[in-house]
Amino acid sequence: MNSPFTKALDANRHPAIWLRRVDTFRSASKLGGLPWLPKGVAWPRQLKSKTPLHFLAQIDLAALPRSPLEPGGPKLPTTGILYFFADMYETMLWGDDEVGAVDDFKYSTRVIYSAAPGAAPGVAPTELPPQVAHAFGQDGGGRSRGLRIFPEAPLNAHLVDTFVGCRAILRDDYTIAADLRTVASIERATGEKTPIVSVPPFDGQAGLAQPFYRTEGQDGGRKFSATHFVRHQMLGPPTGPHGFSDDVGLGEDVSLFQIDTDPGLSREFSFSQGGPAHFWITRDDLAAGRFDQAYATTA
Repeated sequence: MNSPFTKALDANRHPAIWLRRVDTFRSASKLGGLPWLPKGVAWPRQLKSKTPLHFLAQIDLAALPRSPLEPGGPKLPTTGILYFFADMYETMLWGDDEVGAVDDFKYSTRVIYSAAPGAAPGVAPTELPPQVAHAFGQDGGGRSRGLRIFPEAPLNAHLVDTFVGCRAILRDDYTIAADLRTVASIERATGEKTPIVSVPPFDGQAGLAQPFYRTEGQDGGRKFSATHFVRHQMLGPPTGPHGFSDDVGLGEDVSLFQIDTDPGLSREFSFSQGGPAHFWITRDDLAAGRFDQAYATTA
């Protein structure tokens, strides 16, 4: 793919594991539903309020592309299950409070590792807060009520190209070129062409349920074309509020799992201001398998 940014993109390319939400696929990796916690593993709780945390996802490590993805890069275990929980009841500003000697980012999120999943989904605690996330397109004052468990969707893992130096907001030409490269790698990995959506699917239509798509149409008499993909991702450079960081996630703290706002799963599957949530772990803790030391942030 010829581009004036080819050299810069080649220099800034970092492979990552993209987790595609699918409708039908046999997988122990999934978003939402109930966790397959092994017998004897308790449902984690928020360390301050003592209420149960909301279940976000579980990942079957044996089904992922092998890591490290780059020489000397972070390495995930080749077997086992990771479970991701977070407090979705309040503002999701997970690092704002401290609880005694507990690291202030860790009291409202949890990562659990198990050598194998449970035989069947568990049962949610009866006191799980009946209010999850922000209502779609609204801030904290417009939360939905009644949803305690997210809809369930299997995840299929693919190795794709991602790039540092991109912007999620006020996208520049470099970001557009990088997104085209990422989507090209998604097409190679999945064997599928990018769906085309003629109207931006902001009203629950057309491409909203698609994990990757292109919008095309007219804007003020001018043609426009934009590429979109839901960035559920392990390793590689994470997406910040304005794009990829040049160092975070590629340095000491590894981007263990980035869970993106995904209205195709549920309008309430939204983090903070509609961006991604990031689960982090240090390289030393990852190498030692200390997943209980992982923590999460939102933009």
